[in-house]
Amino acid sequence: MLTQGDLIYIQKPTQGQQRVLIPLDIVALEQGQIIIETSQVFDWLPEDGQVLVYYDRRRDFLKQSAKYEVVIHEEDEDQVDGVMRLSIELLGEPVDAESRQTFRVSTVISGRTAHFAEEGEVSLVDVSASGYAVIASGKHNVGEIIKTTLNHDGRQFTGTACVQSVCELDTKRTRYGMFCVDKRQPGNNLNQGLLTISMAVQREQLRRLSRAS
Repeated sequence: MLTQGDLIYIQKPTQGQQRVLIPLDIVALEQGQIIIETSQVFDWLPEDGQVLVYYDRRRDFLKQSAKYEVVIHEEDEDQVDGVMRLSIELLGEPVDAESRQTFRVSTVISGRTAHFAEEGEVSLVDVSASGYAVIASGKHNVGEIIKTTLNHDGRQFTGTACVQSVCELDTKRTRYGMFCVDKRQPGNNLNQGLLTISMAVQREQLRRLSRAS
């Protein structure tokens, strides 16, 4: 369930495969409508009001159809370009934005990282038995094969994964959903590492829940 203060991303139409997502803060929820405010110029918004939005819900990164309406567009003394207030209504049911059908666990709280391509250490945001997601600064394309190393309890798990989804969060950060192709590469153990880390993170989460109760 989305709440005030959460981030919601609106997909900006592009010509290529890469998804460009514009992050916006939810400032209020009013009668089932999501209210956002921005000083950005959104001259690319479709006239029919139909957009795709993305958001995190528990362990999933989801996308959903939505319809927007401009509620207020007025000058503000602190915003040279003015403030636009949008009301967004979610339509239908959300679906997985990354098409990784196995159970995923968030690794954000644990602060785990991955050695990703030539970028060095990047933030590892979730893992599953079949893949993972990272937030990186480099530019990679859907279908690109990338070498990755994950560290856990003094062990290194190295292998290859295919870029399955690309979500540009801002000008410096992109979220990449990756699907492990380690089984096709003899000698790599990334697939084993994903399962090991996934189970370890789940145990950590259970311990936190038991302490909280």
